[in-house]
Amino acid sequence: MLKFLRKPLMAFALLIFTVAGAKAYTVSGTVTDSIGEPMIEATVRLLSVKDSSFVKGGTTNIDGRFSLSGINRGNYIVQTSYIGYDPSNTDVNVASSNVRLKPIVLKESSIMLKETVVTAVKTEIVVKEDTVEYNAGSYKTQPG
Repeated sequence: MLKFLRKPLMAFALLIFTVAGAKAYTVSGTVTDSIGEPMIEATVRLLSVKDSSFVKGGTTNIDGRFSLSGINRGNYIVQTSYIGYDPSNTDVNVASSNVRLKPIVLKESSIMLKETVVTAVKTEIVVKEDTVEYNAGSYKTQPG
């Protein structure tokens, strides 16, 4: 009877040691603008290096700080973004301890806009209840 229990017990023991050996870590840091002001509610995403797949994400708090917990060992990309600012990518290697990143500084996005031309069309006729108004400037007439 022990022969039949040996394989399942060994598989269970191997599973327990594998789960116990896989420790989860935390990646944290701050996001600021170019003058050092904290970026509130900036988007922070942790992506896998090998295929850029989404691993974990969140937003910064009122102090511009973020913390992503439950991260396994490996190489990652921390992608930060905020409306009106250029996105930033930071490489991270989670090895054997929690990772505290240097402050991430987002630069203001500058897009040169072209000029805008507004073209209006005069209304030739306006009907208001029982009155009809004609715009004389809409019609070409002979001088005099």
